[in-house]
Amino acid sequence: MLKDIVSVEPLTGYRLKLAFEDGAEGTVAVRQLIEFTGVFEPLRDEAYFRQIRVNAELGTIEWPNGADLDPDVLYATVTNTTIEQKHLLTVFCQGVRHPEVSGFEILELLNVRSTLAPWEGKLSDYARKQLEEADAAFLRQAGQFYTSIAQVASLESLRERASVSASHWWWYLDTEIRCPEGVMAAVWSQPRIGSDAAGLHHA
Repeated sequence: MLKDIVSVEPLTGYRLKLAFEDGAEGTVAVRQLIEFTGVFEPLRDEAYFRQIRVNAELGTIEWPNGADLDPDVLYATVTNTTIEQKHLLTVFCQGVRHPEVSGFEILELLNVRSTLAPWEGKLSDYARKQLEEADAAFLRQAGQFYTSIAQVASLESLRERASVSASHWWWYLDTEIRCPEGVMAAVWSQPRIGSDAAGLHHA
C-alpha cells in the first residue's frame, strides 16, 4: 500500500532526502535507481535535478517535465525492504488492528507473519520497529484472535500437521491465553531472530 512522500530535499551527488507520511525517512541515490535517459535525461544537469518537488496529489516526487519516481520503490529503498516485504508488513500491521474479522482471515494473517519471520534480522530499524509494535498489538488481543480462530480450526492440529517451530509464537495463541498475565509477554519480548520455518496454509 502506497505511502505518500511529504517532503524532499535535493543533496549533492544526485541524492534525495525523503520523508514519508508514516514517519519513515532517509536518503536515496537516484543514479542507482534509474538511468538518466529519455524523460530523465534533463536530470544530468544537477541544477535541473535540484528542481525536484513533491506532487501532493500523486503522493510522490517529480521534476518540472513531469518525470517522477515510483513511491513504492523509494519507500522500499529508504526502509531497506523489498516491495513484497513492504506489502506484507503493511498487511500485518493493519491486520492486527481488526480482531473482529473471521477466523479464516486471522489464519491468513498468521501466514503473513510466518512469511515475514525469515526477514526479521534484515529489516531496517524503522521496519523492525513497525513489526515489533504490530506484534505487541497482536499479543494484547490474543484472546479475541484465538476465539475467532477456534470457530474454524484447531491451532494445535494445524501446528502438528505443519511441524511449526516454537519460534513462530503467533501460532501458539491457545498456549498464550492460558498463561498467567504478563508471562507470555515477557517471553515473547525477548530478542527474536526469524527462523526459516514455513507458515501454515489452511484448506
